[in-house]
This record gives sequence, structure tokens and C-alpha cells, in this order.
Amino acid sequence: MVQHGMKKFLLLHTMIVTALVPLLGQSHDLDSDVLEARRQGVQSHYTDRYPANILTGKLYTNQRNQFKQFFLGKYIENGSLVFDGVLFEDIELQYNLYEQNLVVLLETESTERYITVTLDKVSWFSIYGHEFTQVAGDSVMEKGIYELAYDGANSSVFIKRKFNESSLIVDRKVTYEYTPVNDYYVKNEFGTFPVANKKELLQAYGNSRKLNSIIKKHKVRFSKKRIEHGLVTAISALERAGDSTKL
Repeated sequence: MVQHGMKKFLLLHTMIVTALVPLLGQSHDLDSDVLEARRQGVQSHYTDRYPANILTGKLYTNQRNQFKQFFLGKYIENGSLVFDGVLFEDIELQYNLYEQNLVVLLETESTERYITVTLDKVSWFSIYGHEFTQVAGDSVMEKGIYELAYDGANSSVFIKRKFNESSLIVDRKVTYEYTPVNDYYVKNEFGTFPVANKKELLQAYGNSRKLNSIIKKHKVRFSKKRIEHGLVTAISALERAGDSTKL
């Protein structure tokens, strides 16, 4: 489906640009009933379901290992996003972790169009059961999109997901591979902390004896493959045990 859709996309490139030009500047001063209909996803035609400044985003033309660049290595999927302060549901989208952009699929009976969405206007989106949020940035975390892996009363766990690209030439054919590079952060009442292991997690909570006890009790591991699970397990258990300020 991806190859077929992208072929049609390339053939209709000129038509797409022509069709998008009249939509410039139509995203503001919208009737409240139209906005509400968009929120509920009840209008089927793409010009009704999407704001004009999504439609006038950059055309997505990168076909190279398209699946591999996307979050979880999967294709476009129905999700939700908050764009320019408005919630849109049942949007076909994906997150390109290598290029760090959000790709929206616009379909009609005769065409498929892939558009990249300006991430600065996206405050939140959800796909495959994972939530991503816009972080303003501070002295520890750069401004940008992070997965919100846990959001508790006193603590949150954020993941900055990226891909590194490498290439290999076999029989004169170039193959590209993408390696995940994930950075983990914890925000709590003491501040924001990069966390890559048990030691750094404990330091983020003032070397809490209570947290250390929880880690031992639940046999939490912080290996490269288990760190996300370990952080969420340990911190959520700490919050269930009581006020994390009482260390």
C-alpha cells in the first residue's frame, strides 16, 4: 500500500500543489460549529476534517525505507493531535523519528497525499497508545516533542526518541538502517533530571531510601532494553507508597 500510494503521490505532485494554494490563510476565524465538527471527526472530506495550515504543510517525499524511519517501524495509523490549540481525532498520521517530523496522510477516492505537520504548532499527539507532548524546554531538556511515558501526581517520565541512520552497500544497492537513540528524563518536585540508570534515578530523588527499597522489592532492572519499564515501575510504586517528598 505504501509503494502504491507514494507512486500516485509523485505523479500528482503538480496537482497537489495547485490544489493546496487556495487553502492558504483559511485556518483562522473559523465558525465555532465547524471547529466542533472537526473535533468530533464527523465530517468525512479531508478539507473539512483538517485545518488549512495542516493541508498547506510541506509535501512529504522521502520514500527511503519509510517504515523504518517511523515510530515502531509501522505505517500510518489513526491517532489524535492537538494542532494550533484544537483537538483533531481519527487523523491518519505517523512520527518520523529520523527526520523528527509528523506525517499526515490525506486520502480521497483518487489520491493519497503525505504532508509534514509543523511540530511547533502541535502541543500533543497520540499514536499506537503512546502519548507525545511538546516540552517548552529548560536547562536540562531541549524544547521539542517527547513521549510522556508516565504522568503522576508528583513525577513525570519523558523520553526523547530519535533514530540514527547508517548505510550499507550490498551488490551495489544501498540499504539504510535506523538505530533508536532514546534519552530519558524525570521531572519531580526537585527539578528535571536526565536518567540512564539506577544511580541517576536515586540521585533524582535525593538518594531516597524508600525508592531504593521499592526498586529491590519489585526487582526493577535498568538495562538498556528495560529502562523505560524500570523507571515507570519504580516511580509509580513510589507515588503509590505515599508523598515522595517524605524520603
